[in-house]
Amino acid sequence: MNYLIDIDSLKRLSLIHTNVEVEVIRNVLRRSQDMYIEPILGTALYSRLLEGVENSNLTANETTLINDYIAMVLSISVELRIADAITTEIRNIGVGVATEQNYTANTSNQMERTKDITYKDLTFYRNRLKRYLCENESLFPLYEDTNEYGIKPEGKDNSYSKNFKMFGR
Repeated sequence: MNYLIDIDSLKRLSLIHTNVEVEVIRNVLRRSQDMYIEPILGTALYSRLLEGVENSNLTANETTLINDYIAMVLSISVELRIADAITTEIRNIGVGVATEQNYTANTSNQMERTKDITYKDLTFYRNRLKRYLCENESLFPLYEDTNEYGIKPEGKDNSYSKNFKMFGR
């Protein structure tokens, strides 16, 4: 799986501590890309960017899109989602909270406050990305409202629930 941002950059742009396991970050990053980025870009542009990262052939406009807009959305979305992922352990005997000596976890009120603040940041950067795409549509021909396959771009006045094309119907 390709990622639109590397782990070191993600840690640098977010509040995620350097001691968080890379594999946990990768899992959350994959989900964040699928949940937050693909709906904004649409499947066609999203797939193109992943392909461009893999083949090292991004255009200058695509590089700007990733570095100046997508990277912040991803870093904040991972930050928002990873808080639960690193404090919860799923084991064969059940689901529990991970603890460590010399560490005091946030109370649920503190955790909710932190999530609320982070969600506000995420909303700001998502809207900024959508606005950039709408204002620079001509730079990204794959950012279109009619996508035969996959998800249509969210920023083009499409509701998320209507973005999926049912195959065979």
